[in-house]
Amino acid sequence: MSEPSAHSNSTKPRSRIRRLLTGLTISGVTLLVMFVVLEIGVRLFVPAEVFSPFQPIYRADPDVGYTLRPNLDGHAFNQPLRTNSLGFRGREWLKERSAGVFRVALIGDSHAFAFGVPFESGVGEALADRLGQRLGRECELLNFGLPGYNAEQQLEVLRHKALSFDPDLVVVLICENDHNKARWCDDEGWLHIPDAPEDAARGPTRPLVTEKSVLRHSRLAMYLKLMWLRATVSSEREEAAKPDEGWMAPVDSAEVAPRVRSVYDSIVGMAELCRAREIPVGVTTLAALPDYRRLLRAFRESTGVPTFELLGLYSDVSGWSELAAKHGLGWDDHLDAASHARWADAIVGWLAESDLLPD
Repeated sequence: MSEPSAHSNSTKPRSRIRRLLTGLTISGVTLLVMFVVLEIGVRLFVPAEVFSPFQPIYRADPDVGYTLRPNLDGHAFNQPLRTNSLGFRGREWLKERSAGVFRVALIGDSHAFAFGVPFESGVGEALADRLGQRLGRECELLNFGLPGYNAEQQLEVLRHKALSFDPDLVVVLICENDHNKARWCDDEGWLHIPDAPEDAARGPTRPLVTEKSVLRHSRLAMYLKLMWLRATVSSEREEAAKPDEGWMAPVDSAEVAPRVRSVYDSIVGMAELCRAREIPVGVTTLAALPDYRRLLRAFRESTGVPTFELLGLYSDVSGWSELAAKHGLGWDDHLDAASHARWADAIVGWLAESDLLPD
């Protein structure tokens, strides 16, 4: 029997490599075809509204960082979304108003905006309806709240946007993440959270550079991300109903912690702007952290501006997780339309008690 030649032995590794490369190529092509088929399937059979949490709906603004894109008519945050020419939610606002109209400017973040809630059921429209009934005349509410705004941006919104409409009343809604760094908007309309000090300095229109840029336009990737987020929220909710230590406990001092100094300075700035124009102003909060509650007390004592804590309306909960479980949207921890109605009812009563409404 003849011995295998050196040539035949040397061809075996090359054959194995070729088979491996062929197998990898076939697997890659198969995965690509599957991805394309699934992508087409999602685009054909999943309603566009499902992807509303992942739409590039923002635009950069030199005064306040960003607004929504003007004159939008689509979906976002699982709800229809229409914006005016300034890039805020709702109908077009005119500088001139009819005689007798009571005009209110609402300043805040996603809670004032009514994230995940129909526009007509949000705290802004509910507040306008209740104020109109109480005052016996038309009330026009201009909602300057946007998802992600921090307290410093809210101050600039009041300064550069709201005051030009000469409101009769300003209501500010502060949340306990309003000390966070300002988000920024890229040229495509996507909003980003700065994760490092140098990131915040990029400027609002710096193009986003990321290895995920292609997947940002994939409906399949968006759908999988949405399902994962909803599953995560559902899983966390199953573990909810745990009390937060010190939830809404009385605060023992009026002090401003360094980490929330920007919030304090911003609401003081808002109060000063309003008083310079002789516009009544009140500050409401959706905050349980002791730092925020001490800040609110310090603000009230130093300025005399009336304040109101919305979380005091929830005697049936003892923590954020329980609040989200009982009163959240279900797919997100923002609160539902019933909560917005509850806020509006309470705010009207507080405004009246605080002598912030006309006789």
